[in-house]
This record gives sequence, structure tokens and C-alpha cells, in this order.
Amino acid sequence: MGKKIISKNFVDDYNPYINIDLSSKFFEDEFMEYLNQFKDELTDEEEKAFVKKIILENDRKLSTIINDYLVSDGVNANKIKEFIIEVRKIKDIILLSEPALVTKRHIREVDKQVNKAIDDKNKKFNIYAEDENYLKELFLQFSPNIDSYDEDILAFKSKIKERIEYYRNIFPSEKASKKIRQIIKKSDAFIDEMVKNLDIEKSIEIEFFELLLRHIGMDINDSSSYDAWVSSLRNDFENIKNEITDKCSISGAKKLIQTFSTWLDEFIQNKADSLDYLKENEDILLNNIFNNFEESILVKLNDQLNSIDNYFYMNVSEQQVIKRRMYDEFFRMFKRDVRNFNSMIRLRYSSKVASKYVDKVNIKADKFANSLIEKIGLPIPKNPWFIRKYLWADLDNFASEKGIAFRKSINYFLKKIVKLAMKNQLIIEEEQQLDPTQQYVFVSTHYFTEDVIGTFVSIDRQVYMLMGTTDQIENNFLMVAAALLGFFHVDRLDSKDRTLCFEKQNKLIDLSTSFINYVGGSWENSENELQPLSFSGPVRTSKQKGVLIVPRAAYFVKEEKKIYVRTGQPLDLKDLSEDDANEIIRDTLASMHYKQICKHSYPINDIVIKDGDKEFQTHDLPYDQHTYYMDQIGKEYWNQPWTRPFAVEEIGVRKRKITTLEDVYDFIDKLPREKLIELSSIICDPLKRIDEDNRYNIVKYLDNNYEKFKKLSRKK
Repeated sequence: MGKKIISKNFVDDYNPYINIDLSSKFFEDEFMEYLNQFKDELTDEEEKAFVKKIILENDRKLSTIINDYLVSDGVNANKIKEFIIEVRKIKDIILLSEPALVTKRHIREVDKQVNKAIDDKNKKFNIYAEDENYLKELFLQFSPNIDSYDEDILAFKSKIKERIEYYRNIFPSEKASKKIRQIIKKSDAFIDEMVKNLDIEKSIEIEFFELLLRHIGMDINDSSSYDAWVSSLRNDFENIKNEITDKCSISGAKKLIQTFSTWLDEFIQNKADSLDYLKENEDILLNNIFNNFEESILVKLNDQLNSIDNYFYMNVSEQQVIKRRMYDEFFRMFKRDVRNFNSMIRLRYSSKVASKYVDKVNIKADKFANSLIEKIGLPIPKNPWFIRKYLWADLDNFASEKGIAFRKSINYFLKKIVKLAMKNQLIIEEEQQLDPTQQYVFVSTHYFTEDVIGTFVSIDRQVYMLMGTTDQIENNFLMVAAALLGFFHVDRLDSKDRTLCFEKQNKLIDLSTSFINYVGGSWENSENELQPLSFSGPVRTSKQKGVLIVPRAAYFVKEEKKIYVRTGQPLDLKDLSEDDANEIIRDTLASMHYKQICKHSYPINDIVIKDGDKEFQTHDLPYDQHTYYMDQIGKEYWNQPWTRPFAVEEIGVRKRKITTLEDVYDFIDKLPREKLIELSSIICDPLKRIDEDNRYNIVKYLDNNYEKFKKLSRKK
């Protein structure tokens, strides 16, 4: 039976802004219910007219909100914030109700109208003229002398920061960005003039050379005393760098620190060159690291394998899985030892000499590890060194100003090439007006093979991507695109490496670039969570560096081969606790993804499942649907090449707030006998649910069925 034919008046009756209370906490749910009442009655012929009606009502409501804002009294950050919140509700309804191919363009038009409204009102209340007068007075009132320079210049910088925040809150986005660039340039020139007039550079230079003089006569007898000497020297120089940052402009401080760093490097290198015993000490330390690793792999690993019951009765594949896991644990210790050695090298020598030294050590360590892998019969990495080197990279060689500049220069063209390589159509539903003068931490959902590529292609700037998939970096040559776009690695199973990853994130912000973190740590693999609780790296960087977090969600409609991408509003979470901030990130991403599911997903009863030569409706599956779900996850993972079981690294280390069996038994052990009897019937339920969860443990399922998925992948 076809759809009911409706009258034109029925379509005209659509007006959610009269029938829906936008102040309600659940206005989106109410709106979807309201919208579906109309959609259920539409014929195909009426749909185009209905879409036009939806867009018309959205535009009418926007005009009403803009007019209300323009006629209201005064201009301040709170009024603008309230205005933006009301506009956001219109954008949400646009995303829920309008076709995906329309929403990006329509929301962009909304932003233009909003910016114009803020601009018009600012002009009406002379905000721009007042700002010019304020700046004139600000620059005139600061004329520091040498005695009060430190206090005066810090106060001046504080005022500039306040003004930048004022522009971000009061000015339209494009005008704010332009004004921020202007005030930074003007304030830098002003500070540079003060530094020159008061001979600030000269006084800091004298302080620097006094530092060198204090260290020239220190007694150095062996490697340990040299390390203590150079550590003290570098720590004292850090204090001078902080002083330079406080007293000079952003650009001036950068130049001066670079100059002094070059002089310090020459001083340290000259000293190191005069000490023959350093190289001898390093050779001994490095040989010990290599010998210990070799003994671990050729002796300890074999001893552990021999101690496993039935190991020699297992098939080759099962033996490989066990051997690989054991090898990886020893390899992590080896890599940690190599990194510690490299840290010592960076301490002892100039940055140029140390970088060459560290590169040689990393290449040597990588070749040595591969030779041992081959000896014990495991597959060696296939990718070239220029990709795999990021597995060994430390804080000083994973990214650089030159590398960032190069990647920014090729970013636009590389994205075009990568987009052409995508197998599915990318549809951007929503973008945000992000400040080009700011860095951001992007956080994203992670559900399918091409969501990473889609994210790279659709972000409005060059970003570095955090990647925790070791096997792909070692063996998937498509990682060449990630290397060119910019990525950094974290070994999620190594606590030291996770700490280093956080330091890398912070350094990227210091280098004036942004990064993206897939905060779930892997694809979402649970039937019961739209988004897992986040890893804490993004929140910690946001707090330390004062940057905003930008959420992104992607949804893949396999039936249409279309990927839908949304960018949410930037989140300012730096004043919240870590747990609260992580929960907001999780809930924001889950909500964005849920709205995409509601809008784009095919009803589950309409899906036809292919199982070999047979086809089934989802609800008629002849086997366990939970197992079917895990099977689909496995097949999606195997769209990429793997050389070893990956589930523990990919999924197993995510932070979750889910009760474990140990938690329940710990709770039971602490109960008084009377309370235990009283709660016995209730306690049975969580025990049963935990047992059920263990039956469908996705980590165990993927790794235990590794060979099965491997064979399926080869058949493609």
C-alpha cells in the first residue's frame, strides 16, 4: 500500500518553532517525533515541497532570533553567548531535518548572518571605536623603566591577553581573527622597542655568559660527573629561557632563545669533544642494552615457551600468537632502554650532533630487533624506515618546525589526492568557524576503516594524528600518506610511551599546530556503548596549554557507500575535573553519533545479511546475534593488513568505568552476613551479566579467531 496523498495545507501546517519548546532539555527528541509525524504522511511528490518548507521555517526562526538580538540593549559577552546558544538550536534542527547535502552550505550561511548581526550591533554601539581608543590608551600608559620593567611588561602582556579574549567573545569570528593578528603584531613591535631602548637583551646576554663562566671551572673526572655538570648547566639555562619569554615579545624571545641555544650547544660540544671517555662509556652501555635484549629473545623467551603446557602440541599459528606476545613484551623493554640511552645522548651533546647520533642508534636498534625476529621465526616489518622511524621517535625527532611548514605547504594538494583514493563518498554535514590564529585538540569517534582518511580530508587545517596501531605502521604501506600528512605514535601497552605521547601533544601545540586524538583508543567495538570513556591525553593538554577541544563524528552508511562527517562546537573544559571533562567529551561524541544514526541509518529490520551463499533478515539470523556482531567487527578490521593479533593493543587498554567480576566479589566479601542474605537475590543479577559479557569479550574473540579472519581477508 502506497503513502497517503496529502493536501498542500498539511505541509503548510509544519512549524516546529510554534509547536516545540526550544527551551526544553529534550527539544531535539520532541522535534524528531514532531518531524516524523509529517514524514509518515508524505508522498514522494510532496517530499521536495516539504524540504523547502523545512528550510523556510528554519530561516524564518533565524531571522526572528537575529532581530531580537539586534533590538536588545547593549553588547557584552553574555548577550552574545545567549544569542549563539539560540542560533545553535536552529543549527541542530537543520542537521536533523534537512538533507545532508544541504546542511553544510546552510549552516555556513547561518554563520554569515550571525557574524553580520554581531558586526552590525557592535557598530551601532560603537564597540569598534571604543576598542581603538582603549588600545591607544593601553599602549600610551606603558612606558616601563629598567627598575620596574619586569612588573610592567608582565602587566602589559596580561592586558593584551585579556584583549585577545575580549575579541574572541565580542567580535565576529573573521574580524576577531584579524584583530588578534594585528594586536599581536603591534604588541610584539612595542615590546621589541622597549627591549631595545632599555638594553634588556644586553643584560640577559651578560647573565648568560656569567652562567657559562660559572661552569667552566667545574671539576669533571668521569662520565657521571660530566652528566651532572651538563644537567646543571642545562637546568640553569632553562631559567634564562623563562626570563627571556617573560621579558621579550613572542618573536623576539624565539630569536633570542635560538641564538643562546646555539652558543650553549657549541659550549657543550667543545667540552664533550675534549672527553675521550664519553664514547667508551656509551659503547659499553649500548652493547649491554643489545646483549640483554638478545639474551631475552634467544634464552628467556624460549625458557618461557618451554614452560607452557602443550605448547609443542599446538599448531604453528597458535604458537606464533603466543610467541609474538612474549616477544613484544621484551621488545618494549628494549625500546625503553634505547630511549633512555638516547635521552642521555641528547643531554651530553649539542642538538645537531645528538640528533645524528640518536638516528644512528635507532636504525641500529631497529635492524638488530629485526634480525632477532627473523631468528625466532616471526615476520619482520615490511615498511621502509621513513615510516617506521616514528615508532622510535622521541620528543626531539617526531616533529619539527621545518616538518610542520612542509606539511602545511602540501596539505591542500595531498588532501585532494587522498580524497580521490577513498572508496566511499564523503559528505560534510557541518563545519565550524575555527580561529586560524589558535591551535585545537580535535577528538573524534572511530568506527570504520575510512573514518581516519575522512577526518584528514575534511579538517580545515593541517593536523598531526595520534596513532596507536603499531602493526599498521610497520606493515601497511598506505601509512606513507599519514607520514606526509603528519602523525605521531603511542604504544598503548607501555606506560612510559603513553607519558611521552602526552609530552608530544603538548609540543605540537607549542609548535603552533593542532592534533587529532581518537579518544576511544580504537574503533568502538561494544554493542552497549556509542562511545567509550575517553583517554585523558586531550583533556590534560587542553588544561596545560589552554586550548579548546573540537569534537568530530563520522557515520558510514554501507548501503549507500556514504560517509557523513560533523564537526561540533569547540569545548572549553580546562576548568573542569579530568573525569568530568572526559565524560563531557564522551557524551558529546556519543550524542553527535546518535543523531547521525537517527538521521541516516537504515532500520535494522530492513537489512539483509549475507552469510556465504545465504541471505537473512537481521531478525531471522539462524545464529547468535552477539557473535554475528563480533564477526562484523572482525571483518571490518581485516579491511587492513595485519601480521599479528591486534585486539589487546587496539581495544584492551581503553579506560572504562564498567564493573568487573573482581569488583563484585570484592563488594561481596565486605558485606556483613545479614546484609549478604538480604541482597543475595540482587547480587545474582550482576554476576550473571558479567558472565554474559565474558562470553562476548570482543578482545578475546578477535585474537582467538585471528586465523579465521586472516583467511577471510585473503579470499577478497
